[in-house]
Amino acid sequence: MESFNFRIVPMSKDVDIIDTNRVTPVESLSGTKLMEYIETDKSLLYSERQMRRKQNNKKSFAGYLTSAMEKIGGVLL
Repeated sequence: MESFNFRIVPMSKDVDIIDTNRVTPVESLSGTKLMEYIETDKSLLYSERQMRRKQNNKKSFAGYLTSAMEKIGGVLL
């Protein structure tokens, strides 16, 4: 049985909470709710990936470029 490792809990009209301590079976979701869970799952995976990158302290090309531009900007001023 497929499931998501979180549950979206509606709190009010515009506020939802993602509870990662609960599991949501795919079979329990309607079409639109399933799409919402898929998009939320993608966002959570992306956030986790970004956090792992930060923890590994590996600079991306953009990070090196930004550092270089800051150093050049400091010299020119």
